[in-house]
Amino acid sequence: QITTIEATTDGSDKVGAIVHAAWVKHDVAQCGYCQSGQIMSATAFLKALPRGRQPTTVEIDAAMAGNICRCGTYARIRTAVADAARALA
Repeated sequence: QITTIEATTDGSDKVGAIVHAAWVKHDVAQCGYCQSGQIMSATAFLKALPRGRQPTTVEIDAAMAGNICRCGTYARIRTAVADAARALA
């Protein structure tokens, strides 16, 4: 099965919608170069996390490590992922 970034924004993916809302709330995006990959990774990570369990900073960093942000918004990315996890709890 292939999931695209558009599938996380069309309203059919609850976790994707929550991740997108957190991205906007925390003003994560700057240039946009990495955003599709970041959002897809965050969505997959949160879907794999047991329901209600809050990830640690180390877990978030490990889950997001495959994406390089040339603007350096890693702190905002980490905050947005943690916020989305709280919203899902």
